[in-house]
Amino acid sequence: MQKLENNIGKNVGRNLSSLLEQSGITILGFSNATGISLNHARVIKNGRASITLKTAEKIASFFSVEPDLLFLENPIILGDLASIPTISEFYLHNDGNEKFFINKVKESSITLILKSQLIPSSLFNNWVRSMDILVYFNENKHYLQSRNLFNAKSISKALSRIYQETELLERDDLRKNGKVFRYRRKL
Repeated sequence: MQKLENNIGKNVGRNLSSLLEQSGITILGFSNATGISLNHARVIKNGRASITLKTAEKIASFFSVEPDLLFLENPIILGDLASIPTISEFYLHNDGNEKFFINKVKESSITLILKSQLIPSSLFNNWVRSMDILVYFNENKHYLQSRNLFNAKSISKALSRIYQETELLERDDLRKNGKVFRYRRKL
């Protein structure tokens, strides 16, 4: 019986993780939207909780899925997010809260690392592109735990935002078409 409960808890955790990833919503945003405490939501997501039918219904209602699907091994695939009223409404009412959206959390983390660690370093003494920074992240053990945050597109967005919002960087348009840039620290 205990093994069955553990498997069900793991299934619910995997399904919740997948639903959050598909919807682009963080566990904090989910907790806020459903009224499930942040701690309990994390325990569920980690597959370490036996949940009540009431909790399953809250989760299912938010994602517009059947509650019994949460308990199954098969992954739940969400359709078009815009057609899910609760998720559409969540995006509409919480757009300004960066902590509620996975991409915004990633972008702000990358921006913080760039501004506090990399731009002041010798890496930005010369011109660099987002791919150069990605290679640097992948080769540097210091960033091992944060590696899943970094890809060329997210780095490029963060660099562009830093360039536009601060006086830290110079930018060079490599192809003169406004699409491929390189950056260096302002002298």
